Amino acid sequence: MNDILILLPDTIYIKKMKSNQNIITMSEEYNIYFKNILLPYNEKWDIQIKCKYGQNLGDCWRLSDYTESDDEFEFELIVYSEYGKKICSKKSKIIMSERSENIRTKLMFIGDSMTYSQKYVEHIFTSLRGIETVGMRSLNDNIMQEGRGGWSYDQYFNSWYEQFGLSPFLFPKNIMGKEYYGNKDFADIVNDKNAVTYQYYGYNFGEIKDGQYYTSCNKLYRKNGNESELIADNPEFEFDFLKYLERFDLKKPDIVSLLMGANDLQICPYEESENRIAKYIDNTEKIINEIHRADKKIKIIINMPVSGAEQYCWGTQLGCTGSEKMYRFNIMHASDCILKKFDNRQKENIYVSPMNACIDPVNGFPYTYVKANKYTEEMVKKQSNWVHPSLSGYCQMGDALAGVIEYIRKKH
Repeated sequence: MNDILILLPDTIYIKKMKSNQNIITMSEEYNIYFKNILLPYNEKWDIQIKCKYGQNLGDCWRLSDYTESDDEFEFELIVYSEYGKKICSKKSKIIMSERSENIRTKLMFIGDSMTYSQKYVEHIFTSLRGIETVGMRSLNDNIMQEGRGGWSYDQYFNSWYEQFGLSPFLFPKNIMGKEYYGNKDFADIVNDKNAVTYQYYGYNFGEIKDGQYYTSCNKLYRKNGNESELIADNPEFEFDFLKYLERFDLKKPDIVSLLMGANDLQICPYEESENRIAKYIDNTEKIINEIHRADKKIKIIINMPVSGAEQYCWGTQLGCTGSEKMYRFNIMHASDCILKKFDNRQKENIYVSPMNACIDPVNGFPYTYVKANKYTEEMVKKQSNWVHPSLSGYCQMGDALAGVIEYIRKKH
């Protein structure tokens, strides 16, 4: 892990402003922030961009005037030392896609708290046309999603009876999707309006129907009239995407977006990085295979996970548990593995979105003003959340993902 990394896919998809469009709120902007794609990153380096379009603003390359740009053009990032020696470079092809007007697309978003907040999902929903979201969870009955705060891939593959969350994709073996109600203990809390807290928001469970199977206290039951028949202690579960669609009466998505990594790699010492990242990549491949086992035509977008904010808010919110630099190290090496494993697999309906490249590392996170120390009245600006972006940061994440979505919609 000693090489200099430039974390950009070979093809970057950008949503293009519609021709002859003059409404300012519908204008577009795409950013690639150098700190987010270079590991290590050195302020002394001269980062140059070879591109027919856009601007090199020092901290980022920005494309904001789309009216004259080609639909495809080359982009090259070159890094020079402070002594003028070329250190490394990366070439990518940029493909522009004008916003679709008459295409209907069903999208599913799987992720952690960043997806559960729905903010980047809502940005996509409002900036694209003809989008229908697919999922069993929602905070507003409009946007549907599969986001769960604090979750890593492990929960999606293993949590069928946990108090604070259940994977919707897990089913007792040999039981059909419609036959399975879910975990009654969890559903009882969801149905109790006085008990619902963060982990339970956005679910909707009805009553158990006669003949349905359900779990409670690590046991599997079947409802027979007013009685419950014990079927098994500690039943065996399996991940099944088709049963999930059947159970919740959902339409099959055209595109599934995956945004994981924050909890898989957040508190991960350097000594464990290699093994934890390997597990994260294995789980990414596993969920892709499970979705494609249901239908190989489903397009899957892997989002490169977002790096965190400055050390100050890591300290204020987590004490001495983690660090900005360790998290950035893990996230960026995981992104490198994503590119090596999944980039250039479009023919297999697998795409990579450089989401991390597009979020402002300074202004893309919430901030507050605090006293510099106990003895001074001087107020200083500090970022206030260690991993969760601000609304503007979420919008930039949405722009990165929307470009890939729009390309897929145009192509297919």
